[in-house]
Order: sequence, then C-alpha cells, then structure tokens
Amino acid sequence: MTPYRLVLESAVLHFVLARRLAERRFIIRTFDALAADPYRHGDYQEKTSAGREMEVILIGKYIITYWADHAVKELRIVRAEIV
Repeated sequence: MTPYRLVLESAVLHFVLARRLAERRFIIRTFDALAADPYRHGDYQEKTSAGREMEVILIGKYIITYWADHAVKELRIVRAEIV
C-alpha cells in the first residue's frame, strides 16, 4: 500500500520545529509510520464536536492525534504534545 500523504495542522508543525533534532526525527518517523498504516487504531479515540472520530496514540513522551481521510488518501495530524 502506498503511504498516505501527511497533512499537518500549523500548530503541529510549530510543535515539531520547536523540538531538538533527535526529537524531530523521532516524531517525523512516527508520522511516516502512521501514514504507511492509515488503518491503524490509536490507543484510544476522541470525537470532535462535529462527531469526527480521531485516533490518539501515546508514543514515547508524545501524544499524537490524527485521522485518516481515506477518500483522498491523506493522514491528518491535528495535535501533537508532550505528556
């Protein structure tokens, strides 16, 4: 399967750029792994006020929230933060 295209919210991009180089690499590898497996379920799910189900994973010291837009083959990373 071809990896989905990654789409990052601007706040996520700023979060990643503010990390040290080794942390940025870890986060980007994680994003790439998610895009390569867009049907992966997170550790838990959250629903937005509009009813969209978001996947949430805990990896290392990070929490990453995303959803896959299968119609256009995009993985949308909407939040990244430190635990």
